[in-house]
Amino acid sequence: MIAKVDPARVVELELATIQEIERQLDNAAGPGHPASNVKPGTLSPKKAAIAAIDGHLFISNGNNMWETQYLGGLTGLEDWTAKWVELLARRSQTAAERSVQLFHFIIPEKQVVLAPIRWPESPEDGSNRPIRYLQAKLPADTILIYPEQALRDGLATVPTHHRHDSHWNVSGCCLAIQPLLRSIIPQFDIGTVLLKARLENGAHDLTRHFFVDPPSEEYLALAPQGEIVMDNQHLEKTGKHIGNLYAIENPAARDERKVIVFGDSYSYSQGMTFVLSAVFKTVVFLWSKHIVWNFVTEQKADIVIWESAERYIVSVPGH
Repeated sequence: MIAKVDPARVVELELATIQEIERQLDNAAGPGHPASNVKPGTLSPKKAAIAAIDGHLFISNGNNMWETQYLGGLTGLEDWTAKWVELLARRSQTAAERSVQLFHFIIPEKQVVLAPIRWPESPEDGSNRPIRYLQAKLPADTILIYPEQALRDGLATVPTHHRHDSHWNVSGCCLAIQPLLRSIIPQFDIGTVLLKARLENGAHDLTRHFFVDPPSEEYLALAPQGEIVMDNQHLEKTGKHIGNLYAIENPAARDERKVIVFGDSYSYSQGMTFVLSAVFKTVVFLWSKHIVWNFVTEQKADIVIWESAERYIVSVPGH
């Protein structure tokens, strides 16, 4: 059994214990696991995923042409950057008019952190990927958190991503969210927070691209810190992620403020909102590429976080 975790229940864990557990889980998912036996360089049948060394699987191109983005293969980035700068300025003005704090949080893709594993012979630095163009043009007062360095630094002691999934693991989630939380609460230390988690067993997202019957593995998953008080069950009703909505109430949280997160899978199910729920009294999530300002006002939010996986930012939202 993995140290200090009963697979049958949710437990509260310190970050140090989470990291200890995930080192064990990463070893178990390494050599010998069927998904780690896919030959490096092998593309999945639909070319959406690719295998690399040490049993790691990565998103390849897929619908968002992610590796083309990373390798600097996109054109028209000057016009794209100008649209983003204009949008971020407009969002900041709207936030000020509505007296809310606004934070943009872009999550680095797995290749950004693990480039030497994806390209072991000659690691790519991704210097011409879109986020680099955007960062170079942003006004100094724009708050955009991109925790590349926090994740890279964390690799010295703990795995930051599941070997067979496109997402971070719990340790990576905590490392990445630390800079975001410090932007909101100066000197915040994620290591002082107890997080609810459970041990799960199932197939990760990238294995599904390589196997008809994808092999399962154990992994640690975060759970809400508090009670889910609003859930529109949109995914269950429609099969679509965009529009999914839930809220978490945690009366024991140290911060009384209400946070609204507009984001994607990293927020919905991959831990981000669950970490936030350990800190803030109310956390509301809406799966959306846009900031829905009327919803912000309706909910009487104090803080708005717009979150996106890096590969999605090539599409500039309307608002």
